[in-house]
Amino acid sequence: VGGDLSIDAVPGDRPLPVRVVNAYVARVYRAAVHDPVVSLAFQRVVHMLDAPAKLFAPRIVWRVLMGGARWRERPGTAPAAGHSASPRTTLPGAGSPQGLTTGSVASEAS
Repeated sequence: VGGDLSIDAVPGDRPLPVRVVNAYVARVYRAAVHDPVVSLAFQRVVHMLDAPAKLFAPRIVWRVLMGGARWRERPGTAPAAGHSASPRTTLPGAGSPQGLTTGSVASEAS
C-alpha cells in the first residue's frame, strides 16, 4: 500500500511514516546501482528470500544513507580494479541449483 503512495498520480494522504519509508526506498534504489551489498540485500527482498526488514539492517541503512559514495564511480573514471559498474550477485537457491545471477562481478555481500 505504501509503495502505491510513492506514485504522485495515486490519490490519498501520505502520512509521515509512509513518506519516510518511500524516501528511504528511493535511496535504496539509487544506492543499489553503485553498491553491491545494497544491491544484493534489495534483490534478496524483491525475490522474497529475505523479509523487507532486512533493508533496515544497520549496515544497509548506513550504506544507503551514505549514498554509495565510497563505492560509486566518479564521472569520467573507470571502475576500480576487480570491480564493475554492474555487480554480479548470486542468490542461493533462487531459480536454479546455481542460484539467480545478475551483473558481472562476484559480490562480497554474503
